[in-house]
Amino acid sequence: MTTRAELTVELIPPPAARPAAVAVIESVEESIQGQVMLLATSDTTYDPDLVGWLHNQGLLAPKGLAEPAGESVMADDYGTHRSLIEDHTEEMRRRNDSVNSSAFAAFDTTNRTFQSITGKVDSLNTRMAQAPGPSEGEQYMPLRQHRVI
Repeated sequence: MTTRAELTVELIPPPAARPAAVAVIESVEESIQGQVMLLATSDTTYDPDLVGWLHNQGLLAPKGLAEPAGESVMADDYGTHRSLIEDHTEEMRRRNDSVNSSAFAAFDTTNRTFQSITGKVDSLNTRMAQAPGPSEGEQYMPLRQHRVI
């Protein structure tokens, strides 16, 4: 019998990550968790499409973050954007937590799709753990000066 704990996805933000980065990482975590719950329950009534939601909020463009070169869409109206993401994350979390345990009890965690998801989560966590810490005298890790696509 599969338990909720066996299906739990956890992304660990990099040390010294900025609060907005942590908010986005937590949102990604809940989106992945929602996809796992969909896979485990075969529920087709809910789609935790984080990318679509970010796009609809004006935070994404077809090729990545919706920002002119040298600017940050998150920095503009930072508090509002961060609050939107945190609120959406909490909504996804409530939805994921409301899934009845009996709905996924028969799910086999050796499922190849599930194993692929957990492998990608492990890879993300490894990469985030390797992120640089803050510069001397700084609270947060440095911002990248170029975009990674």
